[in-house]
Amino acid sequence: AALPDGSLLIAEDGTGKNDDSAGISLMTPDGEIGRFISGFESSLDSGDLTGSPLVGISPDGKTLYVGNYEAGHLWTYPLPDEPLTIPAQPLTADDLGKAMKPLNNVRLRNPFDIAFDPKGVPIVTDATENGVAKETEDGRTRFIHRFDDLIDPTNDKLRIDPVPTGIARIGAEYYVTLTGGCPFPPGGGELAAIDEQRNQRTIADNLNMPIDVAQGPDGTIWVLEFATFTPDASCFSGMGYQQKTGRLSRLQPDGALEPVVTELNYPGAVLPMPDGSLYVTEVFNGRLLRITFGEEGTQMNADERGLVPVKIAAPTYRNIGDLDAALTAVAQRLNLQPYPGAAQKEGDTPLAQLGQDLFFDPLLSGDRNIACATCHNPALAMADGRVLPIGAGGEQLGPARDFLEEVVLAPDAANPRKREGRTDPETGLTIVPNPFMGQFVPRNSPTVLNAALFPAQFWDGRVQQYANGQPVQTQEEIVNQFRMDDALAAQALFPLTSLHEMAGATLGSLPAQEIRRQLIERLTNEP
Repeated sequence: AALPDGSLLIAEDGTGKNDDSAGISLMTPDGEIGRFISGFESSLDSGDLTGSPLVGISPDGKTLYVGNYEAGHLWTYPLPDEPLTIPAQPLTADDLGKAMKPLNNVRLRNPFDIAFDPKGVPIVTDATENGVAKETEDGRTRFIHRFDDLIDPTNDKLRIDPVPTGIARIGAEYYVTLTGGCPFPPGGGELAAIDEQRNQRTIADNLNMPIDVAQGPDGTIWVLEFATFTPDASCFSGMGYQQKTGRLSRLQPDGALEPVVTELNYPGAVLPMPDGSLYVTEVFNGRLLRITFGEEGTQMNADERGLVPVKIAAPTYRNIGDLDAALTAVAQRLNLQPYPGAAQKEGDTPLAQLGQDLFFDPLLSGDRNIACATCHNPALAMADGRVLPIGAGGEQLGPARDFLEEVVLAPDAANPRKREGRTDPETGLTIVPNPFMGQFVPRNSPTVLNAALFPAQFWDGRVQQYANGQPVQTQEEIVNQFRMDDALAAQALFPLTSLHEMAGATLGSLPAQEIRRQLIERLTNEP
């Protein structure tokens, strides 16, 4: 983001080493670079850096906005009238305010870029929620648009996540780059235009991981592509991106893209300046590029110093002579037991037997074709042996699990869904094309061994274990009202209502609590 005096604020994702190295750097007009805000968590999510990808300044120049992965909101800082200077000690979260706070269970998870409506209200892309959110009048978060999955250009039967990243307000619309998700097929990305009435149109397609869009002072629309991905490479190692395949292009009136700068090395953002030049950041090597245009053609200069590295204190070690004695002392101090949780075992009771029966029964899934044990198989260490699970609409177990061509709806499916299919003359049940073809559950199936001892449930910890007698906290207010005291029991309420995990074509379009109500009715009718 550019300040009026020519200074730049640069968002940094950090090292990705589960430290607090993410933040915002300030580059002054004379080229001095230093940290302005620091202390945000930096980690890897499926091999990609997650830290602080978003920085923006309100149109009136009075508020700085910062996005931080999984913070659940935006951070704000009131900008003074005088130019910013590099502080002796960077600001931290304690010095910042908050905007776009959660509205019940609606929250920002991966705020990636920011634009502003004509009144200066923040409009933010969320790369994890696959949508665009707007701040409400009371400072909360409301999604004004959700993107449908994109068609995989290499196989039109498959779908990929849209992954909205860059955003720019162009007239009455918002242009959004849809990077496209795993397996990042060539040409899988798009540049789309949306408005606040949920209309959407395609501006340009066949793009390779587009990551940012911006409009220059002369009206030129710039599109930045991150990289080309190696076919069949792992989506979760961060190693499949091909070096020097990034590209900066100019959008033509007919929708075609004119490449202007090629062989960029993982570019992350483009910023047009008033003098017609451009700044481009490169993600992994930390370079800031300045691109100018003149009679001699396009010129590109790189700040070879890169951004100032964040200093992380080196760990200190001390020699331990007797390891057994040291471990014993730690175990005693922390009251560690050889069989943690043994006292929590239910034992061979009717309640435990009911839980076991339900765990293996596909009756709890909307289409009656998947059980909890499908993805948490005792033969596979209570997981499924896959990188990403195939939930509803699949058959077989473990690595051999694959998508069905068609899905048989349960008898209690709603009529609108039934009208999409054909009736099996033998059973009278409705058969529809599998609506989940190619759609994986977006996170790996964790083992449930000793899950009752976990401090939080799910990879993102959205079901928090109770403490000091307080009830379990979740992101669904209806479940919180149950005042449950067992996080594992509370967790079990959520896969049932997930469209791709268990709710399926039969129940997936219903509200979460209505799905649970219908499942209870189903169990009551089939004891």
